[in-house]
Amino acid sequence: DSARAECSKLLLRQLKCDGFALIRGTGMSSATCSKALRASNAFLHEADEKVRRSCLTKDRARRGYSPMGTENFASLIGEKGHNDLVKKYRIGGESKEERASCLLRPNVWPSGEVWTEEAAQFFRQSIEHYFDAQCR
Repeated sequence: DSARAECSKLLLRQLKCDGFALIRGTGMSSATCSKALRASNAFLHEADEKVRRSCLTKDRARRGYSPMGTENFASLIGEKGHNDLVKKYRIGGESKEERASCLLRPNVWPSGEVWTEEAAQFFRQSIEHYFDAQCR
């Protein structure tokens, strides 16, 4: 519908302008968002680089960690541009079927072997809870 198309257009313009967008009115609790932000900060900024690099993947869905300067938003919208100065961690929906789409492959998580067990569990639980809340 036209409202959805207009929303998409505004979101794309905001992402092109600032590289991020604040989205309100999702119905998600502030506690869920706060925990996900704390977990993301711990992983992307406080954890040792070996923790992040334990989550590198080469699959088409690009699950897990992407280091700074390795990808760019422009390519996603068919444009050319410099690589982004941003670290990323991606997850998505999963399927247990053997022949599932590459977009439904298992997510990658840091383990207690490279990070503390408590930190690894907090990160995974917080991010999975946030993802599940988005999908409701």
